[in-house]
Amino acid sequence: MQTVNDFSKQQIMECYGMMINFVSEVERSASELFQLKKDISLRRIGIPKGIYDKIMSFVEGSLEPIADNEEFEDWCHDCSVCGQFTTEGDFVHITLEEKQNFEERYAVLLFERLRMVEAFAMKELYPALTGDSAIAIGTDNSIYNAVKWSRRGIQEHNKMEVQSV
Repeated sequence: MQTVNDFSKQQIMECYGMMINFVSEVERSASELFQLKKDISLRRIGIPKGIYDKIMSFVEGSLEPIADNEEFEDWCHDCSVCGQFTTEGDFVHITLEEKQNFEERYAVLLFERLRMVEAFAMKELYPALTGDSAIAIGTDNSIYNAVKWSRRGIQEHNKMEVQSV
C-alpha cells in the first residue's frame, strides 16, 4: 500500500467533500460537473497518481450521468412542490399526497447518490488515508467486516459501561 503524506490526505479529503457537495443537490448542470473536474484536477499534484485516476474515473463514470439529466429535470418540474403544468399549459395544483410522494422520491434519490460516493470513498479513499493495506487489498466483504467488527466493539464497550454504572 502506498503511503500518503498529510498534504495528500488533505487533498483527497477535499476531493471527497467536493463530490459529496456535488451529489447533495439533485439538479446539476454540465458546467457544475466541469467545475468539479477542474477543482479536482487542481489538486492532482498533491494526490498519488493511482488515487487521482480512481477519483476521476469515478467522477466520469458515476457522477457525469447526473449532470444535465433531462429525464430527471422533467420529473422535477412535473412534480414541483406547488403543482404542474398540463400539456395545454394550464397550471394544476398537486395534492398533499403527490407532494409527499415527490419529497420522498427526492430524498431517496439524494440518499442513493450520497451512499454511492461514500461506498467509493470507503473502498478506494479510506485505505489510502489510513494506510490500512488489509482493507485496501481485500474484497468488499473485508470493508463490510471491518465496519461490522468496529461497530460490534463499540456496542460491547457501551454495554460494559452500562454494567459498570
